[in-house]
Amino acid sequence: MNITKFHVFLVAGVLLASIGYLFVNKDKTDLPVTPSAAFQLSELEITNFQKQALAGNCPATYKLARYHDYVTLKFDEAIRWFRMAVKCPDVNSKLELIGLLLGDEDPAILREVDDLILEIRKTDPDAAMSIQKVVKDSRRKKN
Repeated sequence: MNITKFHVFLVAGVLLASIGYLFVNKDKTDLPVTPSAAFQLSELEITNFQKQALAGNCPATYKLARYHDYVTLKFDEAIRWFRMAVKCPDVNSKLELIGLLLGDEDPAILREVDDLILEIRKTDPDAAMSIQKVVKDSRRKKN
């Protein structure tokens, strides 16, 4: 056997063995993660966060809202928790609530969105300007 052929077979054998080893010993944490995985909550976490949120804990309320928005896709539940979360100083909960309410033509919802923009403007004028443009564009498309 020629030395070059020997090396080719040796390298090919090592590669096949390595691939086989990696395939057999693949850890589940190497699997791709869905974007919503970051918002996943266990039943115990949901129960604890609900208690905390009802007691006024802002981060717990926000986590529940995002859980329903991104994982369960129960948008009515997400809106419910975001409405509690917007009482907190964080701008993100207000922006996300606007995103869920966008497109609803109910006058009360339109007023709620406008009020949220005013609240955002108090702490983050740039974010308020950006979301106001999105809201105006959305309303213009509806008319």
